[in-house]
Amino acid sequence: MKHYPQPQTTTALARPVRMIQFGLGPHWERTINKHLSKMVGMGYAVSCPVGIDLSSNRKAVEKRLSECGTARPEEVFYIDPISPYHLDARSEAQLNRIVRKYNITAVAVSVPPEAHLGLALWALRNGLHLFLDKPVTTRPNAVNSLSAARGIFDDFEELNNVYAEAKVKHGICAMLNAQRPFMDAWVRNFEWVAETLAETGHPITNITAAHADGQMRVGNELTNVGYHGYLAGTGKLSHSGYHLIDVIVRMLKAGTWSHARPDYLLVRSSFRQPDALVTAMPNAEWARLFGEDCVGLADISDAELVMLGRRMGEVDAHVTIEAVRNGAVMTTANLHLQHDTVSARSTLETPKNWYKLAGRLKRELWHIDQGPMQSIRVETLQAEDKHDGRKSKGAQVGEPNHFELVRVQNDGLIKGAERLSRYNAADLTHDKGKYLLSERAKMASLTEFVSCAGGLLPTRQLTSDLSAHRLGVAIMAAAYESHVRRGSDRMGAATVRVDWTE
Repeated sequence: MKHYPQPQTTTALARPVRMIQFGLGPHWERTINKHLSKMVGMGYAVSCPVGIDLSSNRKAVEKRLSECGTARPEEVFYIDPISPYHLDARSEAQLNRIVRKYNITAVAVSVPPEAHLGLALWALRNGLHLFLDKPVTTRPNAVNSLSAARGIFDDFEELNNVYAEAKVKHGICAMLNAQRPFMDAWVRNFEWVAETLAETGHPITNITAAHADGQMRVGNELTNVGYHGYLAGTGKLSHSGYHLIDVIVRMLKAGTWSHARPDYLLVRSSFRQPDALVTAMPNAEWARLFGEDCVGLADISDAELVMLGRRMGEVDAHVTIEAVRNGAVMTTANLHLQHDTVSARSTLETPKNWYKLAGRLKRELWHIDQGPMQSIRVETLQAEDKHDGRKSKGAQVGEPNHFELVRVQNDGLIKGAERLSRYNAADLTHDKGKYLLSERAKMASLTEFVSCAGGLLPTRQLTSDLSAHRLGVAIMAAAYESHVRRGSDRMGAATVRVDWTE
């Protein structure tokens, strides 16, 4: 199984790539727009003549565009669909006219995941290459509705079937922008697991992963912050959480023989919703901490926040996965996804940018075991919340590029193995710290998509082809279903079976 793109020796695309960018928010500004500009400078025949957003976002988009200078789409259109989650006939007709007028060949979708399905189906049915932000889709109210939770996987099946037809009919590619497999350090982890399996025959036995955002939200911020908010009835699992699910699936594939895959997975989840935040820290406690600075904190009462919070998406998600073969639990995986963790935010002043300027202190920790043969520990810890302006992206603990790997091997049974080896990201990338590791990965992901859409890379070599995400989507849907099935008293049967599919 390949985890990373093949290096390209030329940027001469067989055909130019002309993109529509759906969603002109912070993600577009910081990643796609910036990296497309770099690719143009490298000689790639790629352009983004059209940007599209909702009419309701016009004010924020225009402000953002005014700060972009010339690095922006030539034309920006605003659509006003009947529902923000679906593409109606009028909006689709408008998009079809834009495609014809600007000779569009590809689409990048960077809108909330609740709205992914309609745009993705439209793109594929019109023979347009698709670059889709993670996760593939989610459904409003997935945290409360059994049909919505199960519908996440139904959406994938519909989308994947349309993609299969479009590949044959139009020769297009569809790629999910899940960036971990484009990071050299994660590629090395996948290789270590696969090499140990080949050397010893021992499969992977345990994966434990924890990811923290440090997203402190207080009082009515729970109900009025749109960025990765909870109002749609989804949360952490439907945003950065999917990156970790993707890694777990790739680890399971790298660490088991193709002829000895699990028969099925058993998935159970436990979510914390915003009502837990209010119960843990009511307004009076925040007022005690902030004193006179807490003006406006009680615009919504604790009781109202609790009532609303029980209907809103997950703040934290804790998911356990058991991989079963012939009735035996072969591998266990534990996934801990948290917004509600230590933050550098210390004021009630509304951040100018919830994406990067809200005191986020990101942390991640992994333990990966192959029985008595190998153990891998991965840790990233950022103690800075304003590292964008730094010229050097340091790799020490707390610095922006901290990424440490510790590998322990059974050197008595594995020929040439080291008992203990330790690396940081710089050791693996030979980078002097000019770029963030995550930015390098995002650039690599977009480059691979453009290379494929431009005829330089075969679809079969895509690192994150849409069709490869069936199992990851099934786990995500099962985690939501498990939460719903537990019921309001959290006492219901919560195990959901996911049949293994490649």
